[in-house]
Amino acid sequence: MPTKREGVKRMVVGALLFFLLAPAIFVGALWFGISRTVDTIDDAQRLKPGESVQLDAGEQVKLFIFDGITTGGDGATAGSDQTPSPVQCTATGPDGQPVDLRTSSGKSVSNDGQRWQESYELTAGPAGAYRVTCGTSEVLVLDSDFVKNLATKVGGTLLLAIVLPFLVGMTGLGLFIWGIVKYTSNKPPPVQPGYATGGYPPPSGYYPPQQPTQPPIEHREGPHDD
Repeated sequence: MPTKREGVKRMVVGALLFFLLAPAIFVGALWFGISRTVDTIDDAQRLKPGESVQLDAGEQVKLFIFDGITTGGDGATAGSDQTPSPVQCTATGPDGQPVDLRTSSGKSVSNDGQRWQESYELTAGPAGAYRVTCGTSEVLVLDSDFVKNLATKVGGTLLLAIVLPFLVGMTGLGLFIWGIVKYTSNKPPPVQPGYATGGYPPPSGYYPPQQPTQPPIEHREGPHDD
């Protein structure tokens, strides 16, 4: 029947949305958001002690100091519990004069099993090479705008990975339940007992009493029968 087939179709579509599409969106959104962050970190310049970074006039960068080995995956974290590295850093401009470094904290990044802690912000004066020294530690240089928007990007990725699959999954679940209702509500009605042609059905629950069966009357010969 058409209604029964429609119920089956809704159940199939709902199951696909709930069990396949929603999880796929969740994994895809996480992968897309994390991969963009990791790619930016991969492209960041790493400075060994005493090396220089080329900056444009007025450009701002964040200096992340190497903070050890990590067993977690690549990515970034942000929070008030992230404190600057205790390592002291100095910087000199293209003219060899010292450049002020402003303490900065709140984020850390991980890449290739290495953890880097946000510690300083450097604002370039004239364009040129800026030499950075942080003791014997290596330094990861990231654009300030990228770092400032890092929390928003991570939050947006998590929001997309949770809300969109939830909506798709609930839609699929609703279709699946609707299909079950359609399928089960299309059962054929129970068969009623038949009645004699031209007759009328007895009232509900009433059946006429059975008449006792009379035995056949035997023919007896009388006294005048020959």
